[in-house]
Amino acid sequence: MLETTLTIIAWAIAVIALLPIGYTFALTLAGCYRQPQAKSTPEKQKLAIIIPAHNEALLIQDTIKHALAQEYPPSRFAVFVIADNCSDNTAELASQAGAHVWTRTDNPGKGQALEFAFDTLLKDDWQGFLVIDADSHLSINALDALNNEFSSGAPVLQLFDTINNPNDSMRTLAMQLGMASFNGLRPCGRTALGLSAGLFGNGFALSRKTIEVCPYKAHSIVEDLEYHMLLLQNHYRVKLVEYASAAAQMPKTADASSSQRQRWELGRIAMIKHYAGDLFFQTLKGNKWALEALIDIVMPPASLMVILAITPSLIGSGLVQWLGLMLVMMLFIHYFIASIRFGSFIGFCKVACYVPWYIIWKTWLVLRTMGKGKNLPWIRTRRHK
Repeated sequence: MLETTLTIIAWAIAVIALLPIGYTFALTLAGCYRQPQAKSTPEKQKLAIIIPAHNEALLIQDTIKHALAQEYPPSRFAVFVIADNCSDNTAELASQAGAHVWTRTDNPGKGQALEFAFDTLLKDDWQGFLVIDADSHLSINALDALNNEFSSGAPVLQLFDTINNPNDSMRTLAMQLGMASFNGLRPCGRTALGLSAGLFGNGFALSRKTIEVCPYKAHSIVEDLEYHMLLLQNHYRVKLVEYASAAAQMPKTADASSSQRQRWELGRIAMIKHYAGDLFFQTLKGNKWALEALIDIVMPPASLMVILAITPSLIGSGLVQWLGLMLVMMLFIHYFIASIRFGSFIGFCKVACYVPWYIIWKTWLVLRTMGKGKNLPWIRTRRHK
């Protein structure tokens, strides 16, 4: 009796796991195709780099230094910092580093800051806009890559959003692998299949026409996810630019990571509660944009997929046990290829020993977040030199 019950439970879990893991594996196969670079063009569009910043005095100058080091004509780009309700000297330091600075003292939030920046810059003749976080390092080819992609007709672009401090701790090494998957291989697969790569908040770029047609009216704590849904609703798809990057600093400790991850998970849960039902019914009516948006918000965290994959092989028997092992192998292949394409193979080997503890921490964080019913303000993630 007990064995039969466990087998039924194992089959139920395996069927649930098969959908997201099968989808991830399909993206893995598509993502093996290496994206060709857009044809170089002599015409250089006028591009603005936008950096929303809230109490970022520690790293803002380093971020601006990397942004200004682009292999792109200096007369054709500029860096703009929005010092949003700062209580430190972010604005002063940003100005000293060579950025144009706006100071906001009301209606705080990253989405609100970006809407202000876009509305202001549209009054001038800027042709494209790149948004990066205040702790990020741009690859020196970023603007040239975006210029070529814009010139080839792409309206919305996403640089490879990665990490600039993977070797600080085992936790940051695990984050590098996670970003190689979530920000690298999966969006690469979606781009190869003609789907929208998604927006990741750091390193996304919009053409002038895009922001005119689809204003930045995303003010939640996961404003990038919210704005991606607005883009899809207006029939815009995001293309991944895998050969240029924006690398952000990730927290070294569990304590610093928790506040950041908690905001992300809480925001994603809020998006599911607010949008999933309507998107589901829109999908049933045949709206392809709704299906893409629905998948974007309901995809479970990698830690949950691993747990779902392992459980049938532990509690089931016979065929369902083999199905569980197959699901585990599909995830292993996915992360192995992600580490080769977008991360570090040596890091992959090191992280393999750390993964169980990381999954336990991440799962606990998600469960704890689900119990919170309130929204969170834009709280700066703890930085370090």
